Amino acid sequence: MGVRIGALLVALLLVACGPSVVGGTSEVTPPVITIGVAPPKAALQVGKSAQFSATVTGSSDKGVIWSVREAGGGSVTGEGLYSAPSSAGVFHLAAASHADPKQIAEAEITVTTGAPAISVSIEPARVTLVAGATARFRATITGSADGAVTWSAPDGGTVDSAGLFTAPKAAGTFRVVAAAHADPGKTATATVEVSLQSAIAVSISPAAFTVQTGGAQALAATVTGTDDSLVTWSLQETGGGTVNAAGIYVAPQIAGTFHIVATSHADPTRTAVAVATVVAAPRSIAISPQTARVAPGGNVQFQATVSGMTDGRVQYSADAGTVDRATGFWTAPPSEGTFHVTAQSVADPSLQAVAVITVARSTTVTVKIRSNSIFLGPGDVTSIEVDVTGAADRSVTWSIRESPAGGAIDQSVSPARYSAPVAEGVFHVVATSNADPTASDVATITVSLNLRDGGGPVAAAIHAYAIWWGNPTSFPSDEKDAVESFIGTIVGSLMGLALWYSVFVARLVEPFIVAINSVPKIALAPIVVLWFGTGLVSKVALSVSLTAIVALIAAYQAAKDADVDLQSLLISMGADKHQVFFKAVVPSTLPSIIATFRINIGFGLVGAVVGEFISSQRGLGHLIYTASSLYDLNTVWVGLFTLMIMGFVLYYVIDMIERTSLPWKQSNTTHQVQV
Repeated sequence: MGVRIGALLVALLLVACGPSVVGGTSEVTPPVITIGVAPPKAALQVGKSAQFSATVTGSSDKGVIWSVREAGGGSVTGEGLYSAPSSAGVFHLAAASHADPKQIAEAEITVTTGAPAISVSIEPARVTLVAGATARFRATITGSADGAVTWSAPDGGTVDSAGLFTAPKAAGTFRVVAAAHADPGKTATATVEVSLQSAIAVSISPAAFTVQTGGAQALAATVTGTDDSLVTWSLQETGGGTVNAAGIYVAPQIAGTFHIVATSHADPTRTAVAVATVVAAPRSIAISPQTARVAPGGNVQFQATVSGMTDGRVQYSADAGTVDRATGFWTAPPSEGTFHVTAQSVADPSLQAVAVITVARSTTVTVKIRSNSIFLGPGDVTSIEVDVTGAADRSVTWSIRESPAGGAIDQSVSPARYSAPVAEGVFHVVATSNADPTASDVATITVSLNLRDGGGPVAAAIHAYAIWWGNPTSFPSDEKDAVESFIGTIVGSLMGLALWYSVFVARLVEPFIVAINSVPKIALAPIVVLWFGTGLVSKVALSVSLTAIVALIAAYQAAKDADVDLQSLLISMGADKHQVFFKAVVPSTLPSIIATFRINIGFGLVGAVVGEFISSQRGLGHLIYTASSLYDLNTVWVGLFTLMIMGFVLYYVIDMIERTSLPWKQSNTTHQVQV
């Protein structure tokens, strides 16, 4: 019995919880309830009654609760029958939904002491029709809550309850009457003129016109015989342009004859047609300037304009000099004469415009820079002198074509002083006469780390002196060659010695070491630059790749060849593996490591020079590369001899380290057996 009662309780709980518990789904959102009251406004005399109705949507419960908002504003029954109070005023009748009392709709009731004046109006008041045609009329009631009317046509024709009048078959004047349902004595009358043929006529102004392709023309339509002057605009031909509701016609991009139609709104059988003759717009091309005068080598910017076509592109050509075919920038030839620049339409090659240019040298003013070829080092300063003849004004204006990267020139002093940029390159300084801006001269300035005095040859000793004792920032990368060689050798030697500890690891990595060593290290230069950039790190990485593998192989081989008897002796005396390594293996491999240092001096220099070839603005590698590209053999030899000197110095430094760190080897070499 207890089990049955428990099951019954569980079932009741599940039913009470609804689908959100049993089905495991969320509750369904209830529909939105709306309510409306009709009529929304009403006018009553004091003590009179009026029936109102309420409409509820969004709920199956259509019931409402009626009430009057204002105290003393009358009364209302449960069925919506409202009784006005004995005093005049404006009151509000409210209907609240049974399902959701928050949803309320109201009607506004105006209560007056006397009967409101009822009036009727009708639209349109006058219409012209053809026999059998129809027209719809609308009636408006004021002064009564009852807006219904009774339609009639006392003189002929028929009219339905919606105000649609059908004209009789006979011509004449007829009336359409609308009588108020609340007070049939209140009426309004419309007059209908019926003719056997339509008296409506439509005309367009202008009736015929000519317009260019893409042009516009405003049209005006006139309608007679009716009070309805509205028309509908259209085109007879597809693709004949466009016309909007205001009668603005826009011609198409093709020539031809097209027709624009205006149709009467009152009688769609009445139309008028305007004829549009569309002609192609005249095509032309113009060039500016049409004439010009420049000195040999001078420049002129031309501009061409195409009219009458949507494609305004042009191509330029010239019978002398050079011209940019797309932009029209023309450079005069070095010879004098009369020349022509032609602008030709791309869309229509037959359209051309020609400009005439006179190229002539100045016959009165000449400008001559005393030294047209100047060689400077980065950051150097020099004076530039100029001579002007043929004019009383000997002054000039200085400029640099590559400004601001081309350096700077001080015009406040005489002669002008030019300051070279810190970057190498070839730059041009221009002196232009103030008396005649067409007269000018150019000096070519070569800024290079290579020393030139512009006169006699520079001795190689001077070059070497400048490399070693000149500006310390000029060759900072040269100082890293020894460091690169040292780093690569140390890293490779340590890795080679480390392989002694494990025969298994040594056998495992040995094929990879052989494969890496077989790759030309110079081929790795582009990859190293991509990985490490163009700075110091990439050059160190390239040099280490050249030296580390050699040192690794040499150190590992020396460790394997270490004295086995000595190692066995140490083990028999109780030494562990670390003690054997440091007491027997490392001392045995030091001569091979020192020898590897000597070999890697050259590899380190190769890596540094190649790195400077690829990505550097300074250093001996850059110096040699730049000089060789300029066929400056003196400077090339200076760079090579400097590398040799660096190799000698580093070799003897390693030799001194060997003498200090390996005294027993030095004693052995001094007592070599003479054969």
